[in-house]
Amino acid sequence: EEKYRLRAAMRPSFISEPLARQILLIGKSINFLRKSCHQVQYVSGTEASARRIRSLRYGEWDALEDLVSESAGRTNKALVTLLFERFRFKAHCEAIRRYLLFGQGDFSRHLLDLLGDRFRSGARTAAAAHHSLTGIVETALRASGGSDDSDVRDRVHVSTMEATAGDDLFSVFSLEYKVDPPVSSVITERAMRKYKRVFNFLWGIKRVEQALNSIWRRASALAQVGTHAVLAGEADRAAYRELQAFTLRALSKGLFASMNQQMQHLVTNLQYYIMFEVLEHSWSAFLEAMDAAEDLDALIAAHQAYVDRILERALLTEAYEPARRQMDRVFKSILDYCDVQAQVCTQVERQVARVHSQGREKERRDAER
Repeated sequence: EEKYRLRAAMRPSFISEPLARQILLIGKSINFLRKSCHQVQYVSGTEASARRIRSLRYGEWDALEDLVSESAGRTNKALVTLLFERFRFKAHCEAIRRYLLFGQGDFSRHLLDLLGDRFRSGARTAAAAHHSLTGIVETALRASGGSDDSDVRDRVHVSTMEATAGDDLFSVFSLEYKVDPPVSSVITERAMRKYKRVFNFLWGIKRVEQALNSIWRRASALAQVGTHAVLAGEADRAAYRELQAFTLRALSKGLFASMNQQMQHLVTNLQYYIMFEVLEHSWSAFLEAMDAAEDLDALIAAHQAYVDRILERALLTEAYEPARRQMDRVFKSILDYCDVQAQVCTQVERQVARVHSQGREKERRDAER
């Protein structure tokens, strides 16, 4: 936008401002086709238009406007068609939606599971090798079963954020999508930074959801330890009942279930709002604007409006920064809660292991008698 502008003092009096802007748009489109798209023979009919221009006489303003409108329509159509067909603009937008905005649910699930395995294996910091994270993303892409070709998948890259004290792998992990010219003239670096902001927010929600589900499964399994008592002898049944009482006391099962349910309710409703009320509605509006775009400026404006709509409705703009910080504190509180519950579960698992070990030792001694 800053490269091209109208200089009002140099505009001839017989050229209206709307007509001048239309001529400017034609020039911008032609230059974009040649410089960015490397398309010299961009449209048919230009020679005929040139002959008509040379045949115009002074005072034929209506004919001039008709000629400019015709040239604008032809040039802009050639440019937009080239962006969609040769440079696959829509395919790139769909890929960003699937992978950075989690439109393809199985991709985010595979990604969380793979990163969770790496987290549990000891790679808990940002010092984890970048190529290993890249391998995880590639595995998740293949496992998700997407129909994208290799060119689209190869554009999804790992982007780790700067780590601070206490940050783990989940905190610094991020994704980005690489686009080349001329698509980068529409999906600009500024737009990609906005996409990344949305990804980081969605990633935080997914991380909290996974933590809650994981600790719930772990604690629920431990709470069922005493059910094995029906298969044991009288003495062992007493030991199992005592063990079950211990696990239930340690896990405070009633309170734990209630708190977990409330937190799950919050995360589920937040995810529903973001995925459907924000992302799906914004995407539908963008598709309509994309199909209606008749020139490069309209396409750029449609994409900018799409990204800005997501940020606005997801409360990720500066105007909603207080609410965003409050949400971060809520997420952190939930993760802290899950960490405490994990420590309790670890203690219970050790007690369960001791009881089982004592039971096996007793069986061994009885067998030796």
